[in-house]
Amino acid sequence: MRARVLGWGLAGLAGLLTTLWLSWIDVLPGGWTLRGWVEPHEQRAERARLAYEAERRAEFAEQREAAAPGVIFFGGSSTIERFPYDWFEADRLLNRGINDEPLEHFAARWEASLPTAPIGGAILYLGSVDFRRLLATPEQIGERARALLAAWRSRFPELPILVLGIYPEQDMPEGWAQRLRETNQAIQAECAAVQADFLDLARPPLVNERGDLHPAYAADFWHMNRAGYAQALRWLADLDPAWLERLRPLPGSPADLGSADATQR
Repeated sequence: MRARVLGWGLAGLAGLLTTLWLSWIDVLPGGWTLRGWVEPHEQRAERARLAYEAERRAEFAEQREAAAPGVIFFGGSSTIERFPYDWFEADRLLNRGINDEPLEHFAARWEASLPTAPIGGAILYLGSVDFRRLLATPEQIGERARALLAAWRSRFPELPILVLGIYPEQDMPEGWAQRLRETNQAIQAECAAVQADFLDLARPPLVNERGDLHPAYAADFWHMNRAGYAQALRWLADLDPAWLERLRPLPGSPADLGSADATQR
């Protein structure tokens, strides 16, 4: 009898452990809650962010010798990492974006992300994570941008530098549209101080009447889709056609604004 009870107990324990494991790996419901008991979700998310940053930085270090002279350096967070590099000549653009990276983290690592060969220009996306996740004020983001851009200009006195303005996410909380306008104004002022170009992305048609990212240009809640990037490139061509020439779009791609196919987009 005791052996039978012991067997039932062991079977029940095995079943419980199996259920917990299946929940942990999200086969059964409850995994998110269970993982939160073991490690707070915010703590685990921050650990994952830092691990991803370290992984990307290691990739950049390994690739420093590979870039040809004159490449255009792209630096910033996920909007840079997700940029449609396949619209341009192979190896012309250097993707040095890291998803969910705050401005101060980029400021600490950008020099180590440079290739050994001289670069021909830089396109930077600054302050988006600070605005969205860290809830920094326009003044704080402006100060961080000032320090970073001053360092870039000191290192590269004549380099063409373009800063992309922060675009909104979908369904922003009340008051965020005004905070975004003030943040972009602060960044634009810092760009002017070091003679860097600034491209405003927070405007129609990318932005709707409420000031949010328009669903037609959204890949998800936070990011532009390819139609959004194509619109940004049209604005870039209007700002200064020399920038598109530096980027070298592939013929027939959405970035090739002289083609009929691109015009229809």
